[in-house]
Amino acid sequence: MTSLRVAPDQVYGVCFDVDGLGAPLSGTLMPMELTFETLPGGAQGGEITLVERSMLGSCSVRVPVRPGTSAEEIAAEVAAAFQEDGVPGPDRCPAVANPRDVVADGKRVTTALASNLVLCIDDPGVGYSLQPEKVGAPIFIDGFESGDTSAWSSASP
Repeated sequence: MTSLRVAPDQVYGVCFDVDGLGAPLSGTLMPMELTFETLPGGAQGGEITLVERSMLGSCSVRVPVRPGTSAEEIAAEVAAAFQEDGVPGPDRCPAVANPRDVVADGKRVTTALASNLVLCIDDPGVGYSLQPEKVGAPIFIDGFESGDTSAWSSASP
């Protein structure tokens, strides 16, 4: 998966289900970054549901979104919903199934342990992008950084 982007007022009332994050056969996970964006006046009002499935189980949170809410406020409220105190925890997000790995940073939230994410946005003023954390970081192949063309001149056809 490279990335997914939905602009505000483009698609709402639809859920996106991203599965098989990481490399399940090797047992590695891929940290994901979810960045929210809003229309210039903020959200229009609605709800966001985010479901994180991990090796612990499934944790689903619903966050009401007030008109005028900024992308930064949405990210903070989504992350806070995953940090809710209590044992056994809410029915949709029991404490034993919640790795508490969702963290807010500005307009984005990151998750480190998800093998599957389901995102439902029911607010026409909210959009988002979902991508592996640190997309654009250099990839090294045979010791050369991607984009390093200096090695090409010595390569044989």
